Amino acid sequence: MIGQLATRLASPSLRLLARGIADVNREFQAVCRPTNFQKRMLVWSHLYKNLLEIPETISWIQMKKAQDMIRTRTNIFITVGGLVGLMGFVNYEQRVRKHGYTE
Repeated sequence: MIGQLATRLASPSLRLLARGIADVNREFQAVCRPTNFQKRMLVWSHLYKNLLEIPETISWIQMKKAQDMIRTRTNIFITVGGLVGLMGFVNYEQRVRKHGYTE
């Protein structure tokens, strides 16, 4: 309704606004059939308690939320792992210098 009204109007900005509203509505209505890995991601992100609770189709917004949560956790894990590795390397180099092991 809004899209039809905006296309009749001459203003290009209103047409763009109408297209944006239509895209948002389409995204909210879009559903997907999750794969086994995506189902595991939904459980790992605590959106569902177990694999049996996940329905046949879920909204794209739910799937995006699960992917974002997993992406965030993975980035945090990689960052913490890198910092621990860096601190271990610095500690090792300090011990090497203290005992005079040089090549």
